[in-house]
Amino acid sequence: MRVSKTILMASVALVATAGHAAAATAPEGAEVVVHGLKRTKPVDAPPALELYAKVPRIEQIALSPSGAQVAFLTRIGDMRILSSYRFSDRHHSYYKVTGGSASTMSWADETHVLISETRLAMRGTCENAPADLGRQNLGARDLPIPDSVKPDSADAAALQSQMQLLMDSNRPPQCAYFGIRGENAITSVNVLTGEGVPIGFHIGDAPSLPLGVPSRVDTGGATRLVGPFLEVRGQAVGSQPAQRAYPWKVDPETGDGRLIDDGGGDIERENRYVDDWLFDRDGTMVARTVYDYRSETYRVEMKAGGKWKPAISRKIVRADNTFAPFLIGVAGDGTSIVVLDSDTHGADARDAERHFHYYALDADGKWSGPLEHGDASQVRPVFSPRTGRLAGFASEAEEPKYEIADPELKKVYDKALAAAPGQTVEVLSVTEDEQKALIRATGGEDTGSYYLLDYIGGQTATIGEDFPQIPTNWIAVQDVFTYNAGDGTSINGILTLPPKPAGKKLPLVVLPHDGPEAQDRLGFDWLAQALASRGYLVLQPNYRGSDGHGRDFVAAAHGEWNGKILSDIADGVKALVAQGAADPQRVCMVGIGYGGYAALKAAEAGQVRCAAAIDGITDPARYLAWRKDNASMPDPDAFASLTPSPKWPRTFQSDPASLRSLELFLGAGAAPVSAANISVPVLLIHQEGDRLVPLSQGHSLRDAMKALGKPVDYVELKGNSHAPDTEATRLAVMQSVVAFLAANNPAGN
Repeated sequence: MRVSKTILMASVALVATAGHAAAATAPEGAEVVVHGLKRTKPVDAPPALELYAKVPRIEQIALSPSGAQVAFLTRIGDMRILSSYRFSDRHHSYYKVTGGSASTMSWADETHVLISETRLAMRGTCENAPADLGRQNLGARDLPIPDSVKPDSADAAALQSQMQLLMDSNRPPQCAYFGIRGENAITSVNVLTGEGVPIGFHIGDAPSLPLGVPSRVDTGGATRLVGPFLEVRGQAVGSQPAQRAYPWKVDPETGDGRLIDDGGGDIERENRYVDDWLFDRDGTMVARTVYDYRSETYRVEMKAGGKWKPAISRKIVRADNTFAPFLIGVAGDGTSIVVLDSDTHGADARDAERHFHYYALDADGKWSGPLEHGDASQVRPVFSPRTGRLAGFASEAEEPKYEIADPELKKVYDKALAAAPGQTVEVLSVTEDEQKALIRATGGEDTGSYYLLDYIGGQTATIGEDFPQIPTNWIAVQDVFTYNAGDGTSINGILTLPPKPAGKKLPLVVLPHDGPEAQDRLGFDWLAQALASRGYLVLQPNYRGSDGHGRDFVAAAHGEWNGKILSDIADGVKALVAQGAADPQRVCMVGIGYGGYAALKAAEAGQVRCAAAIDGITDPARYLAWRKDNASMPDPDAFASLTPSPKWPRTFQSDPASLRSLELFLGAGAAPVSAANISVPVLLIHQEGDRLVPLSQGHSLRDAMKALGKPVDYVELKGNSHAPDTEATRLAVMQSVVAFLAANNPAGN
């Protein structure tokens, strides 16, 4: 996939020689039960680190609407491949994909796969150019008057008035922001021919960007994609800004589209800006959102008697950064809609911390209470593939959890979760007839595998495994480890055991995650598995502030950047020592980002034998100042510290890069890492192109430790991400960390 400006472009070519069996159908049986993959046990030497550096074999995966086919992005050697597989006759297709990245995949129909990349964007009437560009409010005296007209005459006054009216009619109203949204670059690929077309380039006379993944509808036997598209123009036209949203119906084969008239005058749009539409399963519009320039009012409108009726209206106060409700989907009753909104319904003060929920809203403007338990940032809605209505919610802590209210769909999920006994199961997709499910199972000797469950045929199809290169007997076992912090707070963590443990009192490596608002989950972790293979017990604590355990658990870490978060991590070590699992004299800590700060502070406190920071933060105050200097304008955090989910359309999650969240965790501030107080060996690793944590964070501590004669190793890698995400950077990190640990905390001693 090639990225050109903001539109995802695809270059897809047939690969004639590459390929392997993508799937195999399991024997029929009365029950659908998935077992972990079994492989021949190799010799007793630990695998090479290169094997742990591999990225997951399956990058993205999607099940067709009928469940007859599966498509996935994978790698064969250095090639990135889009593969499709038809279960009935085992037909394969392979196409080489170049460039770009993919947030998610989905099927438009049984022939076309949509490969999508999602980005966070501001929601509002403003164009990309600076807000005042081309919008100067010229007064009548600023307008030029021909020399033939006397400046103070009546003719001059009339001419000035006419010219002012003309300028007013061609100048868009003052812009306003009122929230955040997801913008997508989407390529539709025909899996029979390998031809790809960008969705949005062939509609209208200007390129358009899908606002989310369009809905698929069947119109006269042909599948079409319907949804809002952002029209991207270079300049304002008439009384409208340069960027405007319109509803389109698009052909997934050609990319050609037809503008949809929503019956509400949205084509002319005099004095109003329509930016979103919600469709039901049949492609019928059920709701839309409108911003009125004159009254600076935002409305959610729903169809009643064939006409648009305002359900709610909200004054957009730009000084308060008022949040406008976002359309999510059709509610469980089939008549109301699901919206994302703040818990004050727009009455938040400018600098107030905002909390968000999913609500049901009916055509009369009646709000339900929060539909989810807790907070919208901690869950995602699940919609029935059969009805298209809200069916429940899913959340992710150490493992996925599902609360499905729809009784028929709940049966499907219950069967899927029970299909892999003793393993962690994620339900990725369910077919429209709810008779097939695509799941990912991990645990035991399974590093993460994908299966199709066919409830009618009683069959299981094995699609592939994320890390098949790891020998079976070198897959480290994981478990959830629960302990109490010093103040009694219950903390969960992921404990990874060495594949060949040598009794109790093992050498321990603690891997605190980045964030702080993030989480570690059950599943194959490249660094934890590599370290376990070298004989280390590995703890990944989900300290307070981590996602997955509710908003209160996150808020409990506000102001605790240098406080209770660090003690939560230390208490996990104490718990393992108390159980006799870890040797208190052989503890090292390795972390990425904030986890690097935690590791260095543990070294400063004398709690560990050595510490390593990868793309780590060393001076929080300077880091905060740098983030503010490099913050986007306007700041999405001013409306919500959320980001669109890359995997699930019209769903939002906590933004791990949120500047506002960073300030909340820091509170009154946090001390920098003190080189003078560190007496144990330190390893600093940083990618030169890290866009989130600058190189100066690593350089400053490196230089300070060297000046004091302190033991410090510094490794600078080529890479432009925050946290290693390529095979080259992962391998370089593992080699450096393993060598550092072997020298300063050897597993054999």
